[in-house]
Amino acid sequence: MGAENKAMKEEELDVALLEKATLEKHLNSEFQIEVEEPDQAIVLELLEVSPFPDHRPEGEREGRAPFSAVFGCATHQVPQNSYMLTHPTLGRAVIFLTPIDNYKDGHKLEAVFS
Repeated sequence: MGAENKAMKEEELDVALLEKATLEKHLNSEFQIEVEEPDQAIVLELLEVSPFPDHRPEGEREGRAPFSAVFGCATHQVPQNSYMLTHPTLGRAVIFLTPIDNYKDGHKLEAVFS
C-alpha cells in the first residue's frame, strides 16, 4: 500500500459508535480489507446498508438499532473471518465478514452491527 493508504489507516473507527446513517453516506464507495499477505489489500464496494432484526427484549433496546452492511468483492473469494476494514473517510476497524452470495468473480460479504 502507498503512503496515502498507510496514513488513512492510522485513524481508528469505533464500530460501537458507527450508525447506519453514517455508513449509508458511503454507499457505492470503496473500502479495503487487509489479507495475510504483507501490504496486500482487497477492494470491496459497499453495496447495501439495511436494518437487521433486533432480538433484544423490548425493555432492553438501548443504543443503536442493529443493521447490516453488504460489501461486494468482485475479484476474490473471501472466507469468513475478521478483517481490518479501511475507508479513506471513516478510518479503519476490525470487522467480521461472512460470505452470503456470489458477486461477479468473488463474493458478497455481510457485516452485522448490533
